[in-house]
Amino acid sequence: MNFYICSTVRHLLFALLKALNEADQEHEILFFADFQATSLEQWNLADLPGNVRVHEGNRREFRKRLTRDLPGKLFYYLAMRNLAAPDSLKNAFYRTLTELHPQLAERFGGGDSGSLWLFNERNKMARTFRLVTQEFSLIEEGSGNYHYINKPWYHWPIRALLGRPHNKLAIGEDHRCQGILASHPGKLPAFVRHKGAPIDFLDTPEAKRQIRKMAGEGIDFGLLEKSIIVATSPLDELESINTAAKLALYRTVVDAVTAETRSLVLKFHPRENPDDYAALAEGLIVAPEKLPLEVMIILSEQPITIQSFFTSAGIGLE
Repeated sequence: MNFYICSTVRHLLFALLKALNEADQEHEILFFADFQATSLEQWNLADLPGNVRVHEGNRREFRKRLTRDLPGKLFYYLAMRNLAAPDSLKNAFYRTLTELHPQLAERFGGGDSGSLWLFNERNKMARTFRLVTQEFSLIEEGSGNYHYINKPWYHWPIRALLGRPHNKLAIGEDHRCQGILASHPGKLPAFVRHKGAPIDFLDTPEAKRQIRKMAGEGIDFGLLEKSIIVATSPLDELESINTAAKLALYRTVVDAVTAETRSLVLKFHPRENPDDYAALAEGLIVAPEKLPLEVMIILSEQPITIQSFFTSAGIGLE
């Protein structure tokens, strides 16, 4: 049995592709859709094989239910700090999982009845599930898997005692992490490189057929292959850039692309409001909101050209 904890559409896509490639195993996917304000209703999942089941969750509701009493609050506190929790506190987690996702809770059992797959071991929902298992594995999330993250000086002594690089963190360094599926395992940070294994489920014919069916009809992938896709990012979340500056930047990009007489497709970031781009998008082709950039790359028969800023979307699918 395989359990996947997903917070983004990319996570969901990779979990589905892996599950579809392993027909001899059971797969349970929990997708916390509120992180990107999306929903499973946007996908046609009616024809998934019987060994693959997808559940939609809500991070805020899960956290609210979990922390409604003292044991749940203590469990959550320990989970956020990756500290061990006694079974008495773990019961608060299983109670919450049973209330919100009873079918999943039956199969997840005591935490050791299957393989737990995470994408970002540091996000809050991943931390809560990680705390009740003896071990877990990772699937590459993006560029963050391929470099160290600097740690402040006050973390150095304890990290040195744990036998980890004292001043920097590598995704997957936890001793409970058994493996990391990556597009380029040889480029993982040296401290975790021995855990790396290649991703082999992105380019199988059956997976592509299923993903195309789930994405729905009416998507002209031939047009995407002939066009330059401008993938926007919520740059106005940065302190030094406001919405007006962001739009001016993308206007420069659009003008440069259209000057080359290339077709242009706008792909909005899931956290952005498409209305912000109303003036810019006038007369341009806009990609369906539910269609993640990763699906465009996987399902296109020819390489596609993408222009973006400050995003890891598509990394690993080149």
